[in-house]
Amino acid sequence: MGGASPRGQGRRGGDGFHWFFWSGEGGDALGGWSRVILGGEEFLLKGDQGVFFIHSMGNRDYRIGKAREKLSILLGLSRIVKVRQVHSSIILDAEGVRGSEEGDGLFLSQQAVKVGIAVLTADCLPLLFVAPRHLLLLHVGWRGLRSGIIQKGLSKLRSLYSDIRDIRIWFGPSIKQCCYQVGIEMVRELEGGLPQHVVEAGVAERDGKVFFSLDVAVARLLELEGVERVPEKCGLCTCCSGLFPSYRREGNGASRMISLAWRAYDHP
Repeated sequence: MGGASPRGQGRRGGDGFHWFFWSGEGGDALGGWSRVILGGEEFLLKGDQGVFFIHSMGNRDYRIGKAREKLSILLGLSRIVKVRQVHSSIILDAEGVRGSEEGDGLFLSQQAVKVGIAVLTADCLPLLFVAPRHLLLLHVGWRGLRSGIIQKGLSKLRSLYSDIRDIRIWFGPSIKQCCYQVGIEMVRELEGGLPQHVVEAGVAERDGKVFFSLDVAVARLLELEGVERVPEKCGLCTCCSGLFPSYRREGNGASRMISLAWRAYDHP
């Protein structure tokens, strides 16, 4: 595997993960994320107050059901819920999903302890909202961003919480502006469905080429929507870090990484 590698001593935690302290190239980009070994495989992990958000590293393809089943067993989850992603604004209640439904967002209540919700990506942004009694996980590509999946997710949360300032927002690994070259046609498509300030925040021009940053555009949209809390981002680029599957780097043969969120216990 290319990119950064762990240095120094690791330790095995009581949570069952083998923890490493990340140093060297890429360390600053991790922010509050940890690199862990689970079942002999590498993952990025963020956890707080019983909520965990984990992302697979390497080339294992999590479109394969057996890979997800193995991960579910290793984590002690009762099941992993996913939908058939179609780059839409469709958000479903995870507890009613059986696996064949189309959508790009999953909503999970606090009562569903040790139920995982997952999205599969190879450059798109896995976006998790951590609310006091709910989790909301979105698969955000440029089409979903344009179609309003962020606004729809926030509307869902506002229907349940009078004040969303305490909701935490975690950005998983995604392709960054350094590698995401796009056509002017895509920019015009985005301009047709998003505020101008959002598109401008994500677009940059270099050497006559246009590049786009999903995470910067999403952060700007959240700000315009009145979300005051600063998102907690993973700064690693899925394309040039070499640590994750990347459609932009590998084309049609790219695997899919899993981004999985769950609540390990009912936090008061």
